[in-house]
Amino acid sequence: MEAVTVDLPPYAELIGATIDHWSDGYPVIAVNYSVRVCGNPGTFHGGVLGGLADLAVTATLQARNLVGPDGAPFATLNTTIEYLRGGLEMRTYARATIIRSGRRLACIKAEIWQDDPASPCAIAIVNCSPA
Repeated sequence: MEAVTVDLPPYAELIGATIDHWSDGYPVIAVNYSVRVCGNPGTFHGGVLGGLADLAVTATLQARNLVGPDGAPFATLNTTIEYLRGGLEMRTYARATIIRSGRRLACIKAEIWQDDPASPCAIAIVNCSPA
């Protein structure tokens, strides 16, 4: 798959998130720990982890050029997130993969991890539809 341009929303800049690298054709988003993303002292705020999942979904939809029947971009319908462990003071990554994509609905899984992708901090399932 060719590399494509992905424009992250302004929230990414607010928390310091960027596209770190590409893995199997999917963008991997990363953010460093800082005071801006702190929840309880020494851990990421859960909302930031959820936002990181949403950024990964947005980047994946753009990278795969998924649009609705009228060319409308996909918008989030609902998100279910499972927090599996606390995000500690280290660089954190997120990647989303498409589970199913149709004309009117896309189901995407996002995983957030720190030092080992096999040991995620959180997993999110996001359903999207053309806006």
